[in-house]
Amino acid sequence: MMFKKILALFFFFIGVSLIVFSLYPGMDIIALLKMLALSLGATIMINFIYDKVISVKVHDRVVVVSNSFYPAIFGKHGIVTHMSRNRKEVKVKLDDGEEVFGIVESNETMFSPPVVRAVYSERKVD
Repeated sequence: MMFKKILALFFFFIGVSLIVFSLYPGMDIIALLKMLALSLGATIMINFIYDKVISVKVHDRVVVVSNSFYPAIFGKHGIVTHMSRNRKEVKVKLDDGEEVFGIVESNETMFSPPVVRAVYSERKVD
């Protein structure tokens, strides 16, 4: 999920801060603390901007709900198989084999996958 990405980004920024601290001999502990605070601030800002910029793509895991009032916990999990040009209408293949057409309600956040509201579903008969 996105939590792993944010954590990896935070550790990357900490690593860059420590490398800069070790390469410049005139830096003191206060400068290191400022760089670590900058790392934390940059990670938080990227977290807020991420879901506005990055949208759902094909082969992403999503949660499908039947109504936008239901939380994502009660949804079914599936994988996006097709997207429309405006990137709002998607076709999702659920884990139980059912195919659902839906509208992207929310993008991925730090603790939840993208949520798709089902508009039309079809079952394949074997």
